[in-house]
Amino acid sequence: MLTGVTNGGCFVVRNGKLDKPIKNLRFVDSPWQCLDRIQAIGSSTRAAFGYAPWAGGWPVDPTIVPPLMIRDFNFTALADTV
Repeated sequence: MLTGVTNGGCFVVRNGKLDKPIKNLRFVDSPWQCLDRIQAIGSSTRAAFGYAPWAGGWPVDPTIVPPLMIRDFNFTALADTV
């Protein structure tokens, strides 16, 4: 199982335009089940440097990842931040 929180990128989209920010969402899902529910894969892009205490701290090397559209993604709760 993987868990995480969206970070500053959740917005209501109405008529194809950003309407307003919403609270961040916590997710819990199995990576294997997510791979089974992929509906679309975009072009790979380089993700920014990050911080990971388990990987030696700052900075973590950037990663090349494609955006995924996953059917029935499992958001479980609202996070406290907007």
